[in-house]
Amino acid sequence: EVQIKGELKKWHEIELVFDGPELGELHEDNPFLDYRLDVTFTNGDKTYLIPGFYAADGDAAETSATTGNKWIVRFAPDRTGTWEYKVAFKKGENIAVALSSANAASAKFMDGQTGSFNVVDTDKTGIDNRAKGRLNYVGEPYLRFEETNEYLIKLGVDAPENFLAYDDI
Repeated sequence: EVQIKGELKKWHEIELVFDGPELGELHEDNPFLDYRLDVTFTNGDKTYLIPGFYAADGDAAETSATTGNKWIVRFAPDRTGTWEYKVAFKKGENIAVALSSANAASAKFMDGQTGSFNVVDTDKTGIDNRAKGRLNYVGEPYLRFEETNEYLIKLGVDAPENFLAYDDI
């Protein structure tokens, strides 16, 4: 079964978490190369194909796990209403980096699974960027928010550059 995590709201990150094969980073069947998870999301005339990824135990950043069976897809819907999804989970040598998975073998588990969820409008306001929508390249010097058409004008130094400029490192 799929776990749907996150607030089911426009512009918010929604995670679909699937249980797949129990693998590890050093497993003979490499989860990063030999498996491919793609989920197609559809709402009316809008369709997005979103790639998923192997996530070990689903919380490896905190647990340092190198094995597990969790596979995750992250999606930020750009409209309200019912979103339907269809899962393609394929297995094959280097399938994850192949241009197409059309002729790949099914990896079973969640392959072919379908479902839906309902998305409502965001309740965020002010400086919360989820109120402004996705940042888009519009052929101009600055990125523009899709919902509000405001430009993102970034000022100041970035933290990594500032951090790495410290002379005692």
